Amino acid sequence: MAQRRVIVVGGGTAGLELATRLGQSDGCHVTLVDRRTTHLWKPLMHQLAAGTLDTYEDEIGFIAQARRGNFHYHIGYMHGLNANAKQIRLASLYDHEGREILPERDLSYDELVLAVGSIANDFGTPGVADHSHFVDNPEGAESFRRDLTALLARTWAKPEVGPVRLAIVGGGPTGVELAAEVMHAVEEVRGYGVDMPKPAIRITLMEASERILAGVSEDIAEHSHKKLEEIGVTVRTGCRITGAQMEGLELDSGELIDCDLSVWAAGVKAPAWVGELGLPTDKADRVVVDEYLRVTGDVADIHAMGDCSACQEDGNGAPVPARAAAANQQASYLASRLVKQPSERERTPFTYRDKGTLVSIAGYAAYGEIVGLKRNMVQGMTAQLAYASLRRAHQRAILGSGRTLAIMVSDALRRKAKMKMKL
Repeated sequence: MAQRRVIVVGGGTAGLELATRLGQSDGCHVTLVDRRTTHLWKPLMHQLAAGTLDTYEDEIGFIAQARRGNFHYHIGYMHGLNANAKQIRLASLYDHEGREILPERDLSYDELVLAVGSIANDFGTPGVADHSHFVDNPEGAESFRRDLTALLARTWAKPEVGPVRLAIVGGGPTGVELAAEVMHAVEEVRGYGVDMPKPAIRITLMEASERILAGVSEDIAEHSHKKLEEIGVTVRTGCRITGAQMEGLELDSGELIDCDLSVWAAGVKAPAWVGELGLPTDKADRVVVDEYLRVTGDVADIHAMGDCSACQEDGNGAPVPARAAAANQQASYLASRLVKQPSERERTPFTYRDKGTLVSIAGYAAYGEIVGLKRNMVQGMTAQLAYASLRRAHQRAILGSGRTLAIMVSDALRRKAKMKMKL
């Protein structure tokens, strides 16, 4: 029997795990499409932005992983879909000087999986796209890090200019963890003997809701709020941003929050081009799927998973949360289905299993809820180890237990031998 051609678009958490799992099947010819050449686990973006992560050590190259995982890799940017002909179109590829390297290409599939992740949703707020940073991808995180480093260098050289003023919009996990990581990074810089003024940075975290971390319990939110203020972060809730300009951020009250640098980390949506494919989408451009992660509407053999999909949790109307854990579960579910012929697939719907929530306040603290424990909330070393285990579970799903163990040993040695900061 001929192999079924499965194309997975997007090499993020869900896409790379699915391609790796399906590559072990004799019945599938798997192709992974991504416009980048490497994978970096998205929950690490705040560390990349703060300069506490070495991307060269943590990235996974798609070419090498394709060989290990027995799948094929195509570099490209999907910008078209012909569902009737079962083809996707990849845009032309250009070098840094604008010269075409590869022309437009069409790839044929028997089954297509969209796993292109999400981007920050600025809700059309005026000026945000022009004046704020987004840290939802490596390029955006690196851009923020470079600007932050330049501003800190200015403060170091000329203390009279005052501390760097950083405003972060969005009190979800990204905003909270970024604020803590940047504050921790500045303290690390001082540890290398850099005579930074105190304070070298003033961080304001703003959230439109009445509390930060709206998706977790009030206990975790309260502990996180308190810890952020203890380390010097100003937390403001109940304030809505109506505009951004070079000098700062405008609130609905008319107040202007002066800042040298701003980050937008409020809300998520699928990339805009997903909404142009002709598939059913919601208001956030996420592809609407049924309980089997199949795209709804008059299309066949197309699935979507991860942050770019709108999937109801157990059919109760609540959306599956945009978390790495959900993407991992969906990748595992689809792998178990797609290895079988369509006629052999069980009518077992996808069920999201909430195993808990973890929030890291950089090197200062960690808080979480782990389903199944007698104590509803964990913190301290227990929460920090649980948080670290999420990353190792992702590595194990892609690289296997042996390589993951080797990476853990390598990481431990590297921490002893190398600087923690990307200065």
